[in-house]
Amino acid sequence: MTPEFLSLLLALLGLVLAVPMTILVWRLPRLLLQKWECERIATLKPEGEEAPPPPPFQLLSPGPHCDACHTQLRVAELIPLLSYLRLRGSCGHCEARLRRCEPLMELATALLFAATTWLLAASTLPLGYALPAALLFSWMLLAMTFIDLEHQILPDEMTLGLMAVGLLVNSFNGGLFTTTQSAIIGAAAGYFSLWLVAQSFLLLTGKEGMGYGDFKLLAAIGAWLGWQPLMIVVMLAAVSGSVVGITMLLSRHLQRDTPIPFGPYLAMAGWVCLVWDTKIQHLIRPLTHL
Repeated sequence: MTPEFLSLLLALLGLVLAVPMTILVWRLPRLLLQKWECERIATLKPEGEEAPPPPPFQLLSPGPHCDACHTQLRVAELIPLLSYLRLRGSCGHCEARLRRCEPLMELATALLFAATTWLLAASTLPLGYALPAALLFSWMLLAMTFIDLEHQILPDEMTLGLMAVGLLVNSFNGGLFTTTQSAIIGAAAGYFSLWLVAQSFLLLTGKEGMGYGDFKLLAAIGAWLGWQPLMIVVMLAAVSGSVVGITMLLSRHLQRDTPIPFGPYLAMAGWVCLVWDTKIQHLIRPLTHL
């Protein structure tokens, strides 16, 4: 199977897997916010304040439906991209506007799967084992990117789960993307390196510049890639985040005191270091002998 055909095939798979991603990105943060609010009320117990009503959904139920009229969507209305275009961005039952971010997620997932397949096919990694793991890694990073952009949170359920899977895939046959020892050190180094940076920033400015979710995300990336590329990951994330932030400030799309989520840039940098394995390994080769 040629890399071109395989990339096209897995791009179609990405479109299919974008459907559960949109559900996860939409529901998980709202369920977590509901849970945290209930815990806050139970702890503080302010007078007259009642717990908020439970959300009308759980993570897996009910199935995909219109948020306005709550009509269950048919299979024909769940075809990625095509259904949105055919319905012209409106519900086929009540004509309410559909969420515009969903076709964007679907397109982004398809392109990400195609790019991951194309680049891994040219790498030195064993494709039969590395490709499914890399696609899962990419899918999780993209889901966390959308969640962090909208809510500025990185759920523990995703960051810690991604770290656990990374340690698992690198624990057999000497490791898939790095050695087992490097994966364990990478997880620890990823967390504590950003924690030290955040604590230093807090001492110098009196402000929190980074959340614990960012520490756990870098720990997850370290568990997948090992400790050697972590410096490159942080540098890529910092440079890309700075460029985007400065550009948005100059274009007046961002205020100086507006917080910018760092998770999407860490996710992008981690993905780059995974798929450009050969080039990254050449850059960090001196570190592998330390």
